[in-house]
Amino acid sequence: MKIKTLIILLILAACQNTSTYEGELPTRFIPPTFTPRPQQSRPLPFWEAQESTLQPDMVDTWLFEAQLGDSIRLGVVGINAEIILQTQTERFIASGIDSLEVTLPEETQYRVIVRPLDSGGTYQIGLRYTDRPAVDEPTRIPEVVGVPTPTPIYASLGAFISRIEPQQTIGETIGENGTAHIYTFEGYAGHFVQIEARRVSGASTPRIALYDPQARIIATDGGSVSTDIARLNNIILPIDGLYSIQIIGEANMGYAVTLLLYDRIAPITPTIVQIPTATPIPTYSVNTPAPATFGNRLESHQPVLGFADSPSHVGIYPFYASAGEILTIGAGAANGSTVQLQMEIVDPDGVIVARSTPTDSNGDTVITPLRAELEGVYQIFVTPFNGQIGAYLIGYGSGTTWVETVAGQAIRDEQNRGVITRRGLRDTWTVELQAGDIITIAATPGDIVFDPVVEIVYADEPNTILAADDNSGGNRAAYIQRVEINRSGLYLIRVRAAQAGTLGPYLLVWRYINVAPTPTPPPATAPVMVIVDRVPESAYQFYPFQGRTGQRLIIQVEAMSEGFDPVVALIAPDGNVIAEGDDSPDSLNPYVEVVLPVDGTYQVRVNGYLTGGDFRVMVLQRF
Repeated sequence: MKIKTLIILLILAACQNTSTYEGELPTRFIPPTFTPRPQQSRPLPFWEAQESTLQPDMVDTWLFEAQLGDSIRLGVVGINAEIILQTQTERFIASGIDSLEVTLPEETQYRVIVRPLDSGGTYQIGLRYTDRPAVDEPTRIPEVVGVPTPTPIYASLGAFISRIEPQQTIGETIGENGTAHIYTFEGYAGHFVQIEARRVSGASTPRIALYDPQARIIATDGGSVSTDIARLNNIILPIDGLYSIQIIGEANMGYAVTLLLYDRIAPITPTIVQIPTATPIPTYSVNTPAPATFGNRLESHQPVLGFADSPSHVGIYPFYASAGEILTIGAGAANGSTVQLQMEIVDPDGVIVARSTPTDSNGDTVITPLRAELEGVYQIFVTPFNGQIGAYLIGYGSGTTWVETVAGQAIRDEQNRGVITRRGLRDTWTVELQAGDIITIAATPGDIVFDPVVEIVYADEPNTILAADDNSGGNRAAYIQRVEINRSGLYLIRVRAAQAGTLGPYLLVWRYINVAPTPTPPPATAPVMVIVDRVPESAYQFYPFQGRTGQRLIIQVEAMSEGFDPVVALIAPDGNVIAEGDDSPDSLNPYVEVVLPVDGTYQVRVNGYLTGGDFRVMVLQRF
């Protein structure tokens, strides 16, 4: 019996760890429904393998008592089974497939549920401590011819490829079945290693994991350098022995793995990394004119496309105006046509208040300025002039313009060149400014005709004019001598013709009078772990990394699936949760900053709040 027990315990010792105590869960655990086994729960002693038989629709329940802080391993051999660990009050502690390892959170009696995952059958279950030897070591098995070679402790991690020596690089390709590759090396307590897996073919990002001589995971990474490179930096080896490197990737992924060994910590060069936030990079654009929709009102400076398909065509375009508002209405050929138009403007009482035929050299028909005497819906009636047909652009605007173009970013202290090519057009330039900046702006005509007007507005409040000028620069030049910026963000500098009366080129120049203090730069960081993965609803994923006392870390989870609400927790080497995060101020993505209290292997736990989905988890060292 001792010989059988020892062999079973050796098999259980080689089981892969699949779960870690999770502490208080941020979302409610819903235990699966099982068909109860007829007999009562049975005791499960430490260091003694027990045997039982299960049918597919049955479960076994085992009981044992343990102390707060005990580190244990449970394992099942003979069948594929799910192991669930609970307290006697049915509080969920951990689960795993065929095995699990956990640090117990309290002194109590614990319940182990074994559920077959396939056809069931006879199995053996074992329970042992991982932090102490057996009280009564079994009698040593005499050496007998024919005793099989013990299974290597790393055998459950993947397919063994070869040993790897320090400063060596080995190239391989993941097989068709996608089985992980295993490399081993001899390590010594206190030494530091760097392990890198670089993709050389295929599409997947390589993922690496380092296991100690007892097959306990130390750290993992899945792309902290780039989508091609996974790297573990400055991992201190805790004990002497044979370590295992696991390489994971999609089938047929080619890679090169490199091992570097140091007797002291290697320097890390931090980089300035802009921490992602929900705030988008500021941009500005105008809508591309779309075909008009019957009955829809026009919006200011958002012209639409119409089409005169016959000489008798009549287009009707409503818009809303306030009493006293100054308006400009314009129409002209579009999409390569040469059609010319005539317009009539009808007020809310049905009275014609303005009409026009083509007035400009380019064939446009423009009415400006038109004062709205009444508040309400006005209508533009458009008909072909002289029986012409074709596509046309029709719109209106508040003020003396009706159409807008984005000229680009205005470069400081440079001559930004623009041209007003049609009556009622305004050019819009973008500039990023900080609160406290004081600037000056000038728009100088490029010929003897054009009379420019310049103004500056908030990009998100384009109707709020902060400053404007027509002729303060002399000789028709527009000049804003001073405007103080009261908030940081994107601003628009707009150039138009005075009273929409002229066309022509101009030069736009803006300069600082005073520059606001430089904002605090983002923190310098170095990646510790980056992994892209997926978590099902009501499930948890764990990602180990090695940390050091006093290390300052940033932990983020970025949802990559619509509707996914990630939750993150950091579990210390003793199994306690020391930091948690759910939503950030501006998004559902959690963001946590933490200072590590002790050396050891930490676990980042990720789950979804009543959701599941794809995500990216990042651990960054902050300097």
